Amino acid sequence: CTSVEAPWAAQAAAEAARLRPLREAVTLPDRACTSVEALDVPYPAWLAGTWEVSSKTACVDAPEGVDAFGGERAWRNAQADVGNVVAYRSRWVERTAALPLGGVAGLAGSDDAAGGGIVVAGRHYKVGSITDAVLGGG
Repeated sequence: CTSVEAPWAAQAAAEAARLRPLREAVTLPDRACTSVEALDVPYPAWLAGTWEVSSKTACVDAPEGVDAFGGERAWRNAQADVGNVVAYRSRWVERTAALPLGGVAGLAGSDDAAGGGIVVAGRHYKVGSITDAVLGGG
């Protein structure tokens, strides 16, 4: 249901493949990882900065059924959004980690091990940027 159309997609796919063994070796806590307390995901250092990005709704699935999706109206609205593109700005920032990522040794990557930081998504910036793009803010 997801497609990436960007010149750096191949590099991102290679980086994801490189990090896959680390992700598979980690056991996440038994709690939803959708809160602001969720662990930061490390990104490659070359991604640091502010980028012009876009997101295209390729498809919408409701594996738990339309009721769990939010009801028939929410389902219809989501289906009507397929094919729409939202252009916005996103930011990735270097965060100096007091502890390795998630407090687990070895997961912060070589940048952190060398005493630097890790590159993580600028969540607050991204949410504001998407909100402005969708609602027409400044």
